[in-house]
Amino acid sequence: MLSIFICDNDPIQREHLEQTIANYTLLEHLNAKLVLSTDDPKEILLYLKKHPKTSGLYFLEVNLQREIDGFTLASDIREIDLHGHIVFVTAHSELTLMTFSMKIEALDYIIKGRQYDKIKERILNCLDVAYQRYVDTQLGSREIFQANVKGKLQFYPINEIMFFETSQTTKHWIVLHLTQDSIEFRYSLKEVEHYNRNFVRVHSSYVLNVQNIEYIDGKNMEVKMKNGAFCRLSARGLQTLKKRLDGGRTKEK
Repeated sequence: MLSIFICDNDPIQREHLEQTIANYTLLEHLNAKLVLSTDDPKEILLYLKKHPKTSGLYFLEVNLQREIDGFTLASDIREIDLHGHIVFVTAHSELTLMTFSMKIEALDYIIKGRQYDKIKERILNCLDVAYQRYVDTQLGSREIFQANVKGKLQFYPINEIMFFETSQTTKHWIVLHLTQDSIEFRYSLKEVEHYNRNFVRVHSSYVLNVQNIEYIDGKNMEVKMKNGAFCRLSARGLQTLKKRLDGGRTKEK
């Protein structure tokens, strides 16, 4: 997932950014999420230290009126998220050259104006560029599940997938459950179970990713996944799962 961050001390500007990002990622069905929006740069650094493998897109104000300004924050972010995409959204046009002198390599430097609509297009362009680069990186480095979601091809890293289940509302559709999100689209569980070696059919309505099992509860015939969700087990599914998990050496409760 592409994680998106905002750090801006202007609450109105921050709200505009939040709405723009949320609406666009939902409309385009992107595997991206606004993880943190704050006026405190230390919150972003603390998050990154706890989640050092984050792939991020950062919208930063230059003058944060804090101990850490936007340029320093960007440099600190770069030490943790080497390939993160940094976008400055600020009223300080005179500081543009600072991005070069500090070697921050910003994706864009957007000047705030009275009319937010004028900069919205550049915000969305930054989202598109950062997301495409994220997808390209994932395709080159990790296994990816591809799905056509409402006419648009989307990509989801296998290690972020918890499980799939049949849709309760739409026939011939399934629900993909990720670490922090779920997406519904037209597909079949039969196709899913043969898509990747880590996908196992454990019930007529469930295919789960064995990489993300927390434990198996044979008594209650269910599996708890790492994101806290539970999947039902059939008797046949339990035996299949035990065989798949290294000859029965399972994480059983």
